Amino acid sequence: MAESEREPQHNPLEDVAAAASDSLHGQTVSLTGSATRRVDAGQVKMQASSAGSIKSHAAHLENSAAGLVTAGSVETHDSAIGLTFGREVHLSESATPLIVAAKVEAAEVRTVLLASGKVQGNVQAVFTLWSALAAGFGLGAALIGLGQLLSRRVPASKAASQRTNAAAKK
Repeated sequence: MAESEREPQHNPLEDVAAAASDSLHGQTVSLTGSATRRVDAGQVKMQASSAGSIKSHAAHLENSAAGLVTAGSVETHDSAIGLTFGREVHLSESATPLIVAAKVEAAEVRTVLLASGKVQGNVQAVFTLWSALAAGFGLGAALIGLGQLLSRRVPASKAASQRTNAAAKK
């Protein structure tokens, strides 16, 4: 169930986010055991909930799932996010295929692509920004080489038509 609240939580990260939300006329949205398509708020707190997309100053997800999270600060515990974009991202026992952030602090996190300025903790990434670029260049070079190799060979149908034309001229 979604509810709005504005009381300080005595947590420095949440208090700063609440103050920023108040100054920008944002609100705090808390979801517990709910599902929603989109949340736009100053601060978002989710417990055992799901959301299609979240756009906020600060997002806190616990045992929750979201398709896209765009926030200044993202904090998760035992959650899953499709795409994560944030300035500071704190992940604990969570999974997200794509993380783009200035700073990532993680504990037991699994991801496919990680693009971050600073990473602390245990992140299992299939690709980092540099390995993804290297893999892309390698695949591109292989495809170009294969294309050139195949273009040098004369197809069998073209060779047969050339023999037929040569026989007809005689």
